[in-house]
Amino acid sequence: MIALQQYRAVTKLRSTYLEKMCRGVIHPSFDPIKVTGRTSSRGELNAQNLPRDDRVRSCFIPSPGNVFIAADYSTVELATLAQAVQRQFNAPSAMAKAINEGKDLHRMVAARVMRKSEETVTRNERQKAKAINFGKPGGMGDQSIQAYSQANYGLALSDVEVEEFSQTWLGTFPEMRAFLDDATNPGEQAAEAFALTPTQYAEHTGRQGMLFHRRSDGCEDLPDSTLGFMCLKVLGERSPVTGEGRTYAPKELDYFWSAVARQIARVPAAYRAAVHQRSASSELRRAVVQELDRSGVFTLTGRLRANATYTARHNTIFQGLAADGAKLAVWKLWRAGYRIVNFIHDEVLIEVPVDSNLTNHAENIRRLMIEGMQEVVPDVLIKVEYAAMDRWHKDAVATYDEHGQLQVYKESAAGTAAPSLSTPNDPGTSGQIGVPTCTAALGVDSHERV
Repeated sequence: MIALQQYRAVTKLRSTYLEKMCRGVIHPSFDPIKVTGRTSSRGELNAQNLPRDDRVRSCFIPSPGNVFIAADYSTVELATLAQAVQRQFNAPSAMAKAINEGKDLHRMVAARVMRKSEETVTRNERQKAKAINFGKPGGMGDQSIQAYSQANYGLALSDVEVEEFSQTWLGTFPEMRAFLDDATNPGEQAAEAFALTPTQYAEHTGRQGMLFHRRSDGCEDLPDSTLGFMCLKVLGERSPVTGEGRTYAPKELDYFWSAVARQIARVPAAYRAAVHQRSASSELRRAVVQELDRSGVFTLTGRLRANATYTARHNTIFQGLAADGAKLAVWKLWRAGYRIVNFIHDEVLIEVPVDSNLTNHAENIRRLMIEGMQEVVPDVLIKVEYAAMDRWHKDAVATYDEHGQLQVYKESAAGTAAPSLSTPNDPGTSGQIGVPTCTAALGVDSHERV
């Protein structure tokens, strides 16, 4: 099984990326107007979603006579989250205060969980806090955060750890309890979606109690939230019982299953067979609740995302705001004359002449990126980090000479010298990123600039 998984991973890597890189120039396309508000990459290569493996990313090099300036926002989505809490929800934000004080939020949360000083927090402890800081705002539950931590940081969080991190996070940033609170009512949503009314329930089951309940007076033919919750219980339990311990009668079960089957389009496609087979499960119930829990959401910039799930609603508020600020920043960089080779959500990859003043370029790029983001995030500190490099490295850091001038980053991990600069097959192509082994290159056409 392990060998099969490795084979599939290598096959996907080869077909999705490596084979597409074996050419002189690659021109990915960018779509700046997605439902999420973020920019996506498609076409010849998904240039925003390359494997994090540096053996792949370091294949990409600048065109002859140039170097890369890679600049990315530091925890920008936490800054936009704090901004949205303050301006969109009109609430004080402990997160905004911490960011503006220059705090490292990952180190801050980890230190409180571990009950130690921030200076003594280890890298692994900080990485665990990252999973909480980036997972909780979107409404991830404990199991989802555990999977997210393992997939993105290679760290396993125990049930006790994820619970402690989550509770500490909410205690550190108390405004997030209100942010994550959602006023939607699953019972009401199910009753409306499946047209569950006291009149129809009474006619189908012969049970008159709900029809003559004072709560139903004048509302006999309107969707009833109690019936909605009963329906969800039927979908989720094989032998449902009421709160008083009464087992649901066969006619009641038939009423709810029939009502859902009549509106089968409201059920996710993967679970429709279970409805027709009347096969109850917690997974079916959860899928239906998530499908019905949809509504619109606005970003602080006024953009509407309709029909969004709980997670999408919360993510949109801060991810959409960050995407808007990043687009403004990219526009400013383009207007300033910079050749933007790649744009990866919160990072830009820019070519500048190798014999130019790299420090001046990097600082100007930083300034323009901050200015763009501050148009939508005026109250929270925005940070941008940069590095100069002769090929794309995911972990490159800024390095300086004895005079304090920015220098090209040289990889030195495990005593390995940086690979020599290689020229692509098509040396006349400007704005490209080349690959020394496959001689691929990546360029952005002017009509596709974001």
